[in-house]
Amino acid sequence: YNDAGEEITIPDVINQYQIDPMDVAKVKGILKDMAWIEEKKPGFMLRAPEELLVEWSQHYNFRKNTITDLYSFDNVESLEKDIMQFCSKNNIRCAFTLFSGASKMVPYARYKKASAYIDKGLDRIQAGLNLKEVQTGSNVMLIEPYDEGVTYFLRGLGIRSAFDFRFNRSMHDLIQYRK
Repeated sequence: YNDAGEEITIPDVINQYQIDPMDVAKVKGILKDMAWIEEKKPGFMLRAPEELLVEWSQHYNFRKNTITDLYSFDNVESLEKDIMQFCSKNNIRCAFTLFSGASKMVPYARYKKASAYIDKGLDRIQAGLNLKEVQTGSNVMLIEPYDEGVTYFLRGLGIRSAFDFRFNRSMHDLIQYRK
């Protein structure tokens, strides 16, 4: 994601988000066909990034994700730390969302459930952190996104959040989660 008027190149996107070059080229082609980008030499610019996010959010459905509710005796803060450490050690992309994500931007948010997107390794995380699948009373929600774009935007070190690429993302998840 970049601001309107900020030029980016395919190598920039590949390096920043660690995405396969062919995927970047396909997405760029789709965005170009839909007139969301303007070609510049040597790169391109998003014409209206905020409008593009609005368009995308109108088609996104949180319930299409694969959601697994789990339970642990640990507190939420410890769980989040353990999830990130486990994912980092096992090369699993992970981003906190819902209130777990919100709390990274607004530290006074109170919540009792850790919620994170993961791109793979649900069984490994569950076994490695001794998490038990439950129907009710969960304090961990692991989400395998149907839209891989969610995990592409993970960046930085330490505790990562879906907020890293947009505050609206987790707010949108919170709204969709209740539907």
